[in-house]
Amino acid sequence: MLLSNDCIASIFATEVTVEHFSADGQDAIRVVRALYDRGSAIDALTLSEALADTGRYDVPDKKGDVRTAADRRAEAVNKAAAEITTWLESVTNTAYAVDHVKGVIRAARRRQQDELIAEAVRLRDAPTTSPDDLRSHFELMLEQDDRLSVSDAQSIPAFVKSGVRFDEFLNADVKSEYLINRVLSKGEEMIIGAPEKTLKTCIMADMAISLGSGTNFLDCEQFAVREPRRVCFMTIETGAAALQSLLGRIARSKQIHPEDIRQMVTINQELPIIANDWHMQELKKYINGEGFDAMLIDPAYLTLFDEGSKVQAGNLFEMGPLLRRITHVRKETGATFTMAHHTRKAQNRTDYWTYRKTTRDDLSQAGFSQWMRQWILPSRKAAYSHDGKHTIHLEMGGSSGHGGEYVLQVDEGKRDNGENQILTDWQTIVTPAREFDDAAKAAQEKNGESRKDETLERNVQKILKAMQVHAAGSSLAKTNVAGAAKVSNSIATTALFELLSRGQVERDGTKWKLVSTESDKPDNTNGQLSCPVPDQTENRTGQQPPL
Repeated sequence: MLLSNDCIASIFATEVTVEHFSADGQDAIRVVRALYDRGSAIDALTLSEALADTGRYDVPDKKGDVRTAADRRAEAVNKAAAEITTWLESVTNTAYAVDHVKGVIRAARRRQQDELIAEAVRLRDAPTTSPDDLRSHFELMLEQDDRLSVSDAQSIPAFVKSGVRFDEFLNADVKSEYLINRVLSKGEEMIIGAPEKTLKTCIMADMAISLGSGTNFLDCEQFAVREPRRVCFMTIETGAAALQSLLGRIARSKQIHPEDIRQMVTINQELPIIANDWHMQELKKYINGEGFDAMLIDPAYLTLFDEGSKVQAGNLFEMGPLLRRITHVRKETGATFTMAHHTRKAQNRTDYWTYRKTTRDDLSQAGFSQWMRQWILPSRKAAYSHDGKHTIHLEMGGSSGHGGEYVLQVDEGKRDNGENQILTDWQTIVTPAREFDDAAKAAQEKNGESRKDETLERNVQKILKAMQVHAAGSSLAKTNVAGAAKVSNSIATTALFELLSRGQVERDGTKWKLVSTESDKPDNTNGQLSCPVPDQTENRTGQQPPL
């Protein structure tokens, strides 16, 4: 791979010096600088030969060594080429190379800071050191090295200077402040974690508009927003058209005109890369410059790192420092972060028909459940029927002490205009989970009893009709009644006892007989029935049928 002069120029524009590199890297940066100043092409072969000339890759002679000078030279060039080729192949573009060199510079500065801080700690612990002596040392740190900026000096580890005595800490004026009552506490990281297609983006969109407008989150009085806040909603999973439609419907449902929250809500369809130092610095500038109180990021997995990162998402000890970067940004800017995050696959169902609640243990990737201080965990209570209506279970909680379970019913407002579906209205209803489940159970029981009553009445009418036709004025055994009505013996028993309670039949020993009514009387003067009734008291053998 050939490094262009523009790439090399961009690298040296960072003011990198030989001293910024470790001993192994110093030879390489000297050679690159010399080749660049001469205007030579810089590729793997050129670098390898130049590095071989430094003697760094020479192999010491051994007893009986018969190598010629040319052999030694070739061996040194090959060793240098193996190392340099690997490095050049990792430099995919100029931006990556510049970011890498900036990282080297920052690492060198941190080493220098560590040395200066160690001296500061020694001075602090010395019994003869006064506060003025310590302050003078920090000023000297800036004077001795103009490459150590004021912001770098201010980034001296907090633990060096932030210790507070026990009584002072307990008497400090510290209290929880809610951006959204019972939902979002200020200054604590939140995760909205759920399986796919459980309205994570919709919930976050409602949160953004509620915060910016000072209206109730999800139109629930319990989730009141005390005062409007400046919020940035960063999302890239949802397309622009779908996102515009969603935000518009939510705003209309809250009776908010877009101009009313123009200065309060910012929509950004790009995400920062948390693993990228430059992105984190620019994110802090962005938040401070715009004065955002809340940052909503959707989704988490697309903002953690890029394709060049070596962080293992399943390693808690690698993910922890990465997520801590967000905490540092929050502390330096005061913005509260909320991130939408996915769960592992197949965590929402115990079988095809049964859904279960999402838990913090279901969150994918390491570190999130430990890092987050508050959460909203949506999960479906029933499969989606593609009608724009959803029933979602919400578990909310946080270390500030708030928590609860709710059921969110959403009507997206899907309407059919004859050609395709259109989205018009947006409606939400939030109910405490226990209240919703109790009402659903009562309705289910009521429906079940109603169905039982309907079934019983149908069977009663079958029995009554069969007895009117086959046993007018005579008694029938239960089995004969069941056979005539074409029902089972158990159904016939239940229906006969129901008719008995109504006074429409009476028992004659082990047989059953209709109670005579005006409608049961014969309609001729000879006492004959209008419809001949076959004899049901004897079977074909002339014997009485068994009960």
